Amino acid sequence: MGTATTAPVQRGGPGTGLRRRALGGGRRLRVAGWTGAAVWAAGLVAFSTLPPHRLWGAWAAAGYLGASLAAALLRGPRARTVALVSALSGAVAVPFGHLLLTGRAQSEVGVIERSAALLLHHGTPYLAHPQAVTDYNPYLPGMALFGLPAALLGDGGA
Repeated sequence: MGTATTAPVQRGGPGTGLRRRALGGGRRLRVAGWTGAAVWAAGLVAFSTLPPHRLWGAWAAAGYLGASLAAALLRGPRARTVALVSALSGAVAVPFGHLLLTGRAQSEVGVIERSAALLLHHGTPYLAHPQAVTDYNPYLPGMALFGLPAALLGDGGA
């Protein structure tokens, strides 16, 4: 019988080390992604004429920039956690809370609230003969359900 030789065990699969070195462990890619998201959100601040969009863009740009800095400066799982918390805070939690507390909403909210009121009073969320663009409801009937709290309770119930 001959002697058997065994190859050394590679951890992480073939080419893993090369891929990690090329991307800096994925950190460079995450930094680039968060930075790109920050630039995109800042574009809303620069080019949108709608105040809620500008507000969202400003907070989201700050959150994504914080995520980019966390991904660039911190190491290990903590970097991903801090980046994710920063991004979600800036892009979701803070602008949502601000718009909710100040009573400002996206223009679509009015369409959904009106369609809910129409559904309650006429059995359909649509006007029979819309006269103006603002009378048109582009949403499927189920969206009217999201406007029911405001339709039933008024402005204070939303």
